[in-house]
Formats: sequence, C-alpha cells, structure tokens
Amino acid sequence: MIGNSDYQDGKDLAAVLSQLYFKVIHKNNLNLREMKQAINQFGNKLRKLGGVLLFSWQCFMMILIG
Repeated sequence: MIGNSDYQDGKDLAAVLSQLYFKVIHKNNLNLREMKQAINQFGNKLRKLGGVLLFSWQCFMMILIG
C-alpha cells in the first residue's frame, strides 16, 4: 500500500486488509526511487509466496493473482 499523508485512505485500507489477514506492505509519501523499491519488494514476495496484487488508482482497480 503506497499512500499520501494528505489522504488517510492508504493507511485505513492497509489496516482493514491486515485485519482480514492479508500481508500488507504499507509505505507513505515515497519518492520515485523509494516507490520502485517498494514495488520490487512486493513483486519479490508475490513471486516467492504467490498471492494477489491489488492495484488501485483513484477510481481504477486491477487485481492480479500470482
């Protein structure tokens, strides 16, 4: 979960998903380099463990199962 501190959505959604037993990587206010690192970290875990990628940008949402 990559969020912006000006909006509480990322933090709130990360908390809800964690309560539903999803493993959540939550990062906030990242620059481009940090964002790429976080995406790579998540991708590595997804490849290793399998799972679901939920991508949401404003009103657009995509779910990938790996």
